[in-house]
Amino acid sequence: MEGAALALTGRDGERGQEVVAACASAGAADAFFVPAEVTDTEDVDTVVSQTISRYGCIDVLFNNAGTIDAGSVVTTTPERFRRVVDVNLFGQFLCARAVVPFMIGRRQGVIVNNASDWGLVAGRDSVAYCCSKAAVVMLTKAIAVDHAEDGIRCNAVCPGDTLTPMVTEARAGFAGASGDAFVAATGLDVPLGRMARPEEIAAVVLFLASDDSSYMTGSVVPVDGGNTCR
Repeated sequence: MEGAALALTGRDGERGQEVVAACASAGAADAFFVPAEVTDTEDVDTVVSQTISRYGCIDVLFNNAGTIDAGSVVTTTPERFRRVVDVNLFGQFLCARAVVPFMIGRRQGVIVNNASDWGLVAGRDSVAYCCSKAAVVMLTKAIAVDHAEDGIRCNAVCPGDTLTPMVTEARAGFAGASGDAFVAATGLDVPLGRMARPEEIAAVVLFLASDDSSYMTGSVVPVDGGNTCR
């Protein structure tokens, strides 16, 4: 945790409190959880106001909420497409929109957006996800250009398939395989020969959030085991 104070949000309050406890064990200076839906403007504003009230400022915003849904342009319903775009793109827009004014006031701040390697290259049967993550890449660049003079940096991390529940459960259904079979098959399809561990993605996010990346803004960083090299 590098001694950071953390404001966490999500829809699952029980899981949120578990993460707060884990952060405390990992050395966070402080952590608290605010239940919220990132596609809801009022919820997002509440998270930001409570964070400002507790800590006085927001130094870093990590936009990490995401969802995935299988389907091509033919098989994806309009409702499913909109839901994926709402969570993956609109939610990041709302969070940035709420936080950036406070960062402008201090003339400093960092935003890290979670995009995807499938925002750089297309994947099969994931039209909504690919479109939403490609848009996150451009959202990142637009924020970087608009607010560099305000002292704000904005970069994106583009993970490849990572050993998280969302990927191992949802993506397994795409291939009609069990979770273990999917993990094995996916690993063989990546130049490094395996899926990423969550902590490997987190390490890059931490770098982008820190002063070690002080001359980076608008950067889009693949952390994908070489998938986008091909």
